[in-house]
Amino acid sequence: MIPVLLKRLNYSPLTTFVVKVLLFLPMCLAVWYWLIVPLTAPLAWVCDWILSLTWGRVIDAVTLVNHQLEISTLLAPPGLSQGQLASLAFDINPLLYSYSFPFAVALILSTPSNWIKTLASILIAYIALLLVQSWGVCFHVAKTLMYQSGPEIHALLNVQPVTYVLVGLAYQFGYLILPSLSPLIVWGVLFKQFVYDIAPQLLITEQRHR
Repeated sequence: MIPVLLKRLNYSPLTTFVVKVLLFLPMCLAVWYWLIVPLTAPLAWVCDWILSLTWGRVIDAVTLVNHQLEISTLLAPPGLSQGQLASLAFDINPLLYSYSFPFAVALILSTPSNWIKTLASILIAYIALLLVQSWGVCFHVAKTLMYQSGPEIHALLNVQPVTYVLVGLAYQFGYLILPSLSPLIVWGVLFKQFVYDIAPQLLITEQRHR
């Protein structure tokens, strides 16, 4: 009903698209939050696999507890008394990285298409953004261990100074930039022709650079 009304009011395709996104986004966020546990389970599996391969001597497991990712390590907490047995563990809120998915779904649902392509695009977006979220979570783990775990843990990790800089940059990129930018990139790749329809100047610019 809303798209028909906007069409009757003779709004441009871009304006119609933006209004539809603004209408779909709250609903997508609500459904995403309601389904956060099943949607986050694959993220826990992927991060557990990646961290086991890269930091197997440090990371024991990544598990999903309620809607939090629990990172269990093989490291003893700082200040542990002799004879006590314990391992360092901490939680990460995956919502910091996974909010890109409902944004992508809102973009996809607002784009004119048949239902088969819409559903396929949502699935592709989920898989692509799962990799982006994994980047953010894995570097969040590395940042926590390297920057917030105390000198005892730093000595055990034996990390080179340049690695601290690279991990810090990768963490900032995965936390500040990727979650907001990646859904736009995925949507633009999936619906390239529609992007040209609502922003024809992009097509002209691309043709000039060929």
